[in-house]
Amino acid sequence: MNEHSRRWQNRWLPWAGLWLALFVAVFAFGACGNNPSGDESTGNADAGTEVSTNNDGGTTEGTSAVETEPVQIRASGPDKVLDPGKEGPYAVGVTTLRLTDPDRIDEKTKKPREMVIEVWYPAVDSAKGGTTDEYVVKNDAPQAVKDKIEQLNINIPSLKQNAYRDADPLRTEGPYPIILFSHGSGGIRFQSIFQTVHLASHGYVVVSVDHTGNTLYDLFLDNQAQSTKNLAQAAIYRPQDVKFMLEAMKKRNDDSSSRFHKLLNTKEIGVTGHSFGGMTSILVLAQIEGIKVSIPQAPHTSLVAALGVEPHHIRDKIIMVHAAKKDETLKYQAEQKGFYDRAITKEFNRADRYLVTLERGGHFSYSNICDLDLKKYAARLGFGNVENILNDGCADHNTPIQEAHRIINHYATALFNVVLRGSVGTKKYLVQMDGNTEVTYEHTPAP
Repeated sequence: MNEHSRRWQNRWLPWAGLWLALFVAVFAFGACGNNPSGDESTGNADAGTEVSTNNDGGTTEGTSAVETEPVQIRASGPDKVLDPGKEGPYAVGVTTLRLTDPDRIDEKTKKPREMVIEVWYPAVDSAKGGTTDEYVVKNDAPQAVKDKIEQLNINIPSLKQNAYRDADPLRTEGPYPIILFSHGSGGIRFQSIFQTVHLASHGYVVVSVDHTGNTLYDLFLDNQAQSTKNLAQAAIYRPQDVKFMLEAMKKRNDDSSSRFHKLLNTKEIGVTGHSFGGMTSILVLAQIEGIKVSIPQAPHTSLVAALGVEPHHIRDKIIMVHAAKKDETLKYQAEQKGFYDRAITKEFNRADRYLVTLERGGHFSYSNICDLDLKKYAARLGFGNVENILNDGCADHNTPIQEAHRIINHYATALFNVVLRGSVGTKKYLVQMDGNTEVTYEHTPAP
């Protein structure tokens, strides 16, 4: 570990006991994916041939076609406004990349760090004639996890998404802005498909990475995966994971053999994430150039200063905090609204600030946890009785999960459309929802 990493860990360790209690429940995010395609662990670019655009916006072998008329962009833009809370105009493709980071050696395996990346993107219209995708543990998890699940006779439900595995990308209406997503502690890259798929349908390439050592799979294999040491290490590694993920996609954008060749608008980048990933979506502002907007969801924020984030790192970045007033895992005032209150002070603020609060929201309102049934397996997996925590956002007293997801998508997509797609007219959706008591909206304009 280098001197910078040691310094971060020393600042982290006195607080890590608190994090252990706060994040131990987050193991329950997600199920697992079907057989992935794309890059293997060698880290090579996607296999393929040089492509050109066909009439459906997909790909065919040969030379580039000559455009005979202007392309009509269906997504929100300078001259177009779509309802951000409704499904967007594009079919959604999804691909899994299995890479390694040669610059980082995993402490357990002594091999280059494994990087599993999920990518959602606008796909050709004809993709809608196919079968939608679903995540299934037995098809996605490492073999050791599969063996343990079989041994314990655990049947985790599949997680279905309105996306099409390895569909041809829609090139004619690109390139598309990039959204980076970071999952919760003990989560998984596809823990929030309600949002990643929605954003892709509105004309974004959404990219999410498994934070190796801090995933659902790690918790299945090691009950100490949320230990003080591992959490401290995760806090250091996570921004590096996101940076690797972004650079991997940029390389593919420049590679004529890649599925993602020229599909990305690398000048328009946003970031979001949930819980520990919400914190990550703030930390990366200090480490990655070019991010214009950050939307941390139910984030842990009280330690971001100790982890290297200074006022100058965030004062010029547009930030929208998504909060849950009934959050029992990370308290609303201390971690969520408290960060917003600091972010609007003179020292921290030269850009727009937003606070979107689910009045009856819980911690897992910002994920797909409520679509799963993991409580009955907690004891068998050695996690103890976490029923109350797993209900944090899923209980009857919380905002109904479908409504929570609609609200979250409404505001997040609206802000991304304004900032990254130049849709000034979409600002009309960045207001308090009329008659909706489930959400409270606050905006502090740039000074």
